[in-house]
Amino acid sequence: MPADETVTRAAGTTAYPTSKFIGFFVKADATNGYTACNNRKGEYNTTRKLWLPTPDSIWLNNHDADIAVYAPYDAAHTTAATLNLTAALRPTDGSKDIWCKHFVANNQSKNLAVTLEHLYTRLTVVVSRDANYKSDANLTAFALKGNEISPSATYKPFETVPYTNSPTTGLAPAVTAQTLDASTASATYDLLLIPATLTGDITLTQTVDGKKMQVKIAKERFAAGKLEAGKQYNVNLKLKP
Repeated sequence: MPADETVTRAAGTTAYPTSKFIGFFVKADATNGYTACNNRKGEYNTTRKLWLPTPDSIWLNNHDADIAVYAPYDAAHTTAATLNLTAALRPTDGSKDIWCKHFVANNQSKNLAVTLEHLYTRLTVVVSRDANYKSDANLTAFALKGNEISPSATYKPFETVPYTNSPTTGLAPAVTAQTLDASTASATYDLLLIPATLTGDITLTQTVDGKKMQVKIAKERFAAGKLEAGKQYNVNLKLKP
């Protein structure tokens, strides 16, 4: 049951699709003439070949402004300078992922190229049958529990410690029932988790044929004992009779 760590973002970068939208935040700084800008929608201007806030521009003066950009844009982020995160199953199209980057700029800044960073940890669990498990296995529920398995969090890009995690009640996403049989060798649970430093092991519960089967994933399996943002961890489980 190894938990193997890999980086989810390649060494190179990929341009964000220009058909989608981004969001802008600007930190309030009355001393330098900036009022807060919260979750301003941004779209790609095909003529100017720039990402621009809409419907209103964000004007900068000769003082540095704290700016944060995130994607994909979501109008539900209504709290000032805050992104709301929810641990959940990751859709195959990655639409629940959130990327963000904090940077500074002023009216002299040119050709800004911002590289967004993942805010979630990704955990992929693959379940299969041991060779001695001869019967079909009906998988109907899946859950994670641990001292730092939070169902939600807020992310404040302008804060030194940006994550504020909710109480650690664990995660039990609604999953589609699956059957491991001669034609289906494995089932995969692809999860987006809230980053955290682990203080204890993670308990994984799989309901098989109506019975709960549990296994602990030692925190030492994760590099530095952390669920790190932008990292993917892979766990392979074998069901035994």
